[in-house]
Amino acid sequence: MVTRYKYARMTGKDMSEDLSALGITAGQLSRISGARYENVLLWLEDVKDIPPHIPVLLALLKLPGGLETAFDVVNFYIEENSA
Repeated sequence: MVTRYKYARMTGKDMSEDLSALGITAGQLSRISGARYENVLLWLEDVKDIPPHIPVLLALLKLPGGLETAFDVVNFYIEENSA
């Protein structure tokens, strides 16, 4: 049996503050997370719920070298820019 967890949801304001603290844009979060840019904008506006993995990702990006490592990995694995 698979257990599902109930998560408190991050707000768009909280996510915006994290992006500012990291010095990255919504577009860059889209690139790192693999989420559609339009969805990231809807998260920031609290139109759509922010998935529970996004606060985890943002916390990891704040670790020393986290952001640089994320960009290195993303740049290695993105095969084409379909934006």
